[in-house]
Amino acid sequence: MKFLGMTAVASLAFSLALVPAAAVAAEEGLEVLTDTPAGEAYLEKFEERIEELPGLAPDTSDYAVVSNVPGDIDGAIWILPDGSTLPKVVFTESDGSFEVTFSVESSPEEQIGLARGGSLDGGVGSRAGTLSWNAPTCFARYTTTYGWFDRCTQWGKVVNDGDSARDHWVFKYYGTCKSNAIYYVQSCGLSSTRSSSSSTLYWEDWAPRGDSTGPCRSVSIGVSVFGISASGSYEACDTVDMTKFTAPGSFSNTFRTPRVLNSERGVEYQISLGVPQGGTPRLTTNASMTGYSSIPG
Repeated sequence: MKFLGMTAVASLAFSLALVPAAAVAAEEGLEVLTDTPAGEAYLEKFEERIEELPGLAPDTSDYAVVSNVPGDIDGAIWILPDGSTLPKVVFTESDGSFEVTFSVESSPEEQIGLARGGSLDGGVGSRAGTLSWNAPTCFARYTTTYGWFDRCTQWGKVVNDGDSARDHWVFKYYGTCKSNAIYYVQSCGLSSTRSSSSSTLYWEDWAPRGDSTGPCRSVSIGVSVFGISASGSYEACDTVDMTKFTAPGSFSNTFRTPRVLNSERGVEYQISLGVPQGGTPRLTTNASMTGYSSIPG
């Protein structure tokens, strides 16, 4: 566990690229697979995996399947919300070890109409208002060699809070990773920092509150937002390594292990933030996955 007076881990701070809309896909060198048999198969498997995660399941008709994303390896498949910002990807491999990192901006505005059922009312209320959740936005990266990583973001807002000075938001970030073939996974991490286009942010709460190590167990990610409880938990295995930074919105949580092969691992966190009344919170969200070959040499 670390509480640091800095805004981001340098290796995870990336600029944003163009959107993968059909009109610019060719210019970016992307291969669009959405309407092909292979793309449809990827979407079907993606939907099955995402439906097992918390929140509303995305409607796959709102998603695109592409490959040849700049910075990534040949053959890596990406499943993205149609028209979303293209993630910034960095892939490195040396002496049998690999690391992939990617980032993209997240805000409540992008989540309107992206999932079946639209806005999700959290059903949690008090004299301070009601917490209402937007639909999640999910990204997935898949390779036959190194494995896959699904990650989703979801925003919730306290409505009718009676606070004339600030609005109050919850940001939930969650994902699942798994290795393929001969590669072990050693870590899967999620992090966020305030985007330059965001309104001013103020810390309210965060979870997990500390590091832990042990067998698979339930880890709470419940937070308080303007006196309302945003509950939650996930099954964590091995080491939970969280870092809460001084800058509001800057937080990370990473699953770490010496090695795990062909087994899913989850990582999640929630943070609650205040913004000036009428403002919009925006975060640059980062994800990373590391591992190494199980074949010596």
